[in-house]
Amino acid sequence: MIILFSVFCFSCSKAPDPSSEQIPQHPKQIAQPVVAERSKEHIMWNEMDFAPHFILEGPYKGMGFGDKVIPILIDAFPEYTHSRFTGNTAQSIERSKNNENICVINFIHTPEREVHFYYSKPYIFVLPNGVIVREEEKTKFEKYINEDGKISLAALIKNQELVFGVSGKTAYGKGVDPIIAENKDKPHVIERFGKDLTEGLLQMLDLKRIDYMLTYPDMRGFLTKKLNIKTPLEYIPVAEMPEDYLLEAHIACTRNYLGEEIIAKVDGLIDKTDLIDRTADYYSYWLNENDKRIFRQLFNKVVKGKQ
Repeated sequence: MIILFSVFCFSCSKAPDPSSEQIPQHPKQIAQPVVAERSKEHIMWNEMDFAPHFILEGPYKGMGFGDKVIPILIDAFPEYTHSRFTGNTAQSIERSKNNENICVINFIHTPEREVHFYYSKPYIFVLPNGVIVREEEKTKFEKYINEDGKISLAALIKNQELVFGVSGKTAYGKGVDPIIAENKDKPHVIERFGKDLTEGLLQMLDLKRIDYMLTYPDMRGFLTKKLNIKTPLEYIPVAEMPEDYLLEAHIACTRNYLGEEIIAKVDGLIDKTDLIDRTADYYSYWLNENDKRIFRQLFNKVVKGKQ
């Protein structure tokens, strides 16, 4: 729990101006001004255990793109004190309901969450979930890929000779979830439940137990390094996703007076600095060369084209 200390002085004497005040003849006549300072408000920044947004352990600890953003925000706002905590989305929402002064970065906007949080302008843009295949077997999928380089999941999933691995109860995005829901009971669709869902599916893909899966390309990039997977894996955008689509994320703070104040300052930081470009670079680190090409084309068109 965050405890905020604030000291207010409602009837403090104004300190004399040394340039206009006459110096008394005798030291005893010098009155000491009353000084009252408001203590700094405190912000707690949420670090979610969701690599490579945040990497909390292992050889890549601290190298997530979220890990790199929090120090920028702390340095930008010295008028507050800062600390960090680890928690998932549900815990952040609960603490916000309790009016604790928390801020979450890389947060997706939803109407349900807006009840509890103020949101900044979008400041980081990432590729959505896509189909991941073994590069050496991409020819099996070519007839489902259109001239824009996007794959039709609706057509692909009808091929019962290709085994599809999905994470149980995971929301993959607009246009994709209904297709999975309609086909999840098919024998060639394998649902994985429990811990380390994406990690387990990647290992199954590497071992040729499944032929394709869905995930974010940055997560694929991180996990292949973490698991030392040598098999080249390729990301293919999904045709059923909205056109020219990048997932937008925000900084969100508790919906109270301090949260509103912080978000206004964050928006100023986004407008007046290169924060968007810097986060794009941090994010790109976890993409392979093909993913970087796809991301930069979309980023330049969707984001830079609007600036």
